Amino acid sequence: MSLGLRQELKLEQRLDLRLNPPTGMDFTEPEALEPIQWHRGDAFIEISEDELQSYAAGCQRVKDIIEQECPDIIMVALRGALPVYRSIKPFNGTQKRVKFVKTSYFLNNLSGNVSRSIGKWACNDEIRRILMLDTSVTGTKLSWFLPQVLTGLAADEAADDLEFLTAVLWHDKDGWTEETNSKYGSVANVNYNIGVKNLICEDSPTLLGIQYARARCHAKAQGKVRAYDQPVLANIHVVNDIGQTQVYSPEREMTPDTASLFSKLVSRLI
Repeated sequence: MSLGLRQELKLEQRLDLRLNPPTGMDFTEPEALEPIQWHRGDAFIEISEDELQSYAAGCQRVKDIIEQECPDIIMVALRGALPVYRSIKPFNGTQKRVKFVKTSYFLNNLSGNVSRSIGKWACNDEIRRILMLDTSVTGTKLSWFLPQVLTGLAADEAADDLEFLTAVLWHDKDGWTEETNSKYGSVANVNYNIGVKNLICEDSPTLLGIQYARARCHAKAQGKVRAYDQPVLANIHVVNDIGQTQVYSPEREMTPDTASLFSKLVSRLI
């Protein structure tokens, strides 16, 4: 498509992805994979050394994919992919245009949030390759979210010849990798799936490093999610295979919060 035609389309229309969770979907958020524990008034989160190393290996693979694919823009799906991006950010090859997009299924106006962001890129002649970072425990959200995004893009002329790639870390699938390719109209899709032992941060505002305003959450999610809970300043206990524990604190590691501490520990292993 010519630049002139794409610019005309950019003025004439806005992308409308119409993202809709399945009818009757339960908005109850699962318990955090790694809960906050308390000892003598001090908060801590316990992680096994093996799980931390597996998570770091997954982040290393994401870093390699970014360097291999050279996307024009990196879309960090919030909340789950934020710790992944923070862990690989210090390294060469990841300093590209990065956009943070709220994709949580329980948000108000999910369609508008995603449509506004991706619509701007699809109409930009300099952006023809988008790489979305995400995480998944069960695959439930991705099973409807990604096809709806790709179908919506394929129906929009401004997205002609767009490449939409994903790099997804999967929970409880250590060592598993899979690459799939598909085509939605003129939109090419490549999915890189990377298994880790434990996503660790999932559904924990303290480890994810992000919380939502309560008013941003769908009415059906009120009282069923903890995404608007205040993060807790907690230490991280890393336990090795013989039961020895190494304690890391935000204060000693000079990080502002537990989420930053976690990403710092992961980065050291990449």
